Amino acid sequence: MRLVPGLRRTLAALLLCACAQGAPDPDPRGSDAGGGPRDASAPLDATPAEADAQTPFDAADCTPMPERCNGRDDDCDGRIDEDATDGTRYHRDLDGDGWGSDTNTIVACSRPDGALDRGGDCDDGSHVVYPDSRETCDGLDNDCSGGIDDVPCPTGCRGVAFGGHGYMFCSARVAWAAARDACIAAGMRMVRVDTAAENEFLFATASAAGGIGDHFLGGRVEGDGSGRWRWADGADFWAGVLGGSAVDGRYTGWESDKPDSNAAPRCTVARAREMGRWYDASCDTAQAYVCERY
Repeated sequence: MRLVPGLRRTLAALLLCACAQGAPDPDPRGSDAGGGPRDASAPLDATPAEADAQTPFDAADCTPMPERCNGRDDDCDGRIDEDATDGTRYHRDLDGDGWGSDTNTIVACSRPDGALDRGGDCDDGSHVVYPDSRETCDGLDNDCSGGIDDVPCPTGCRGVAFGGHGYMFCSARVAWAAARDACIAAGMRMVRVDTAAENEFLFATASAAGGIGDHFLGGRVEGDGSGRWRWADGADFWAGVLGGSAVDGRYTGWESDKPDSNAAPRCTVARAREMGRWYDASCDTAQAYVCERY
């Protein structure tokens, strides 16, 4: 049968209309799982939580609920996952000793930097105090047992704490090498002085009634021609003799005319009559000494 041109155009229009009415949504992602319109600003492959996070916060459209770890602002305060009811409590570790504080904690959905899963640190301002630390004669409760220096101090020694550091003042007069070895045996080093306040503390403690008076510090020069004064831990602090200079701006407490010799091994001694200022002496002289836990 041959159709006239007008009838053929009419039938074609009717067929196109029927196809358009029965065609499926070309993008089934055009609505969310609840059937509502999808946020056009969110990526098509975003999860519902991601879409919510990319939608500008509108307090008027928010119904407050307990905050949970789900990537949403449940409590309508403009923040996501803070103080979540199902978060984990973490312990801040400010002194970096591997044990967190029981009193300085944070609840979070993931562990923040500088925080740990475990607590138990009874002094988070001292890196030598934590539950399994070695107890030493230094005026600190090193092992968090509730007792200070609950191990016997060596004869003639007593522990004193200052600024989160522990010190052992010993009245026995020995050569520098023997003092160094005694400090190591006690789990310490010969004292290293880093600030004027620390030097003043050492002087005040050593010169008090019953104190040890003049005493070795941990500084030494080897007499090898290098002219480098080093603490017992190997750190340089002075270069040269009188007129020399501090290394990297480190603190020094020399008397005004010291040190005056690098010709042989020389060691630092804090002198009571000079308010704890230092002079250089033979390392073989017998002096009291101070150890430090650091």
